Amino acid sequence: MTEEELDLEAGDRLVLYTDGLTDALALDGGRFDRVRLKALLQTAAGQGTDALCAAVFSVLGRYQAGAEQYDDMTLLVMGVEA
Repeated sequence: MTEEELDLEAGDRLVLYTDGLTDALALDGGRFDRVRLKALLQTAAGQGTDALCAAVFSVLGRYQAGAEQYDDMTLLVMGVEA
C-alpha cells in the first residue's frame, strides 16, 4: 500500500474513475483509453463538475455506439472552492 499527498488549490479538480471508462470498447474493438480520457477532461475542464461528468458519459456513449458494456463505469469529480 502506498500513500500520496497532493496539494489542491481553489479552482482545481480531482477526478477519480474506474477502469471501466478507459476500457470501454467501440464497435471495432478499440479501447477508449487513458489518453482519450485525459484529452476529454482537459477540453471540458472549464465546465462545472456535473457538466463535466455528463460530458464524459456523453462522449463515451457516442464512442461505444451500441457496443456491449462489460464493466462498470464510475466517475467522481470534485472541485476545490476558495
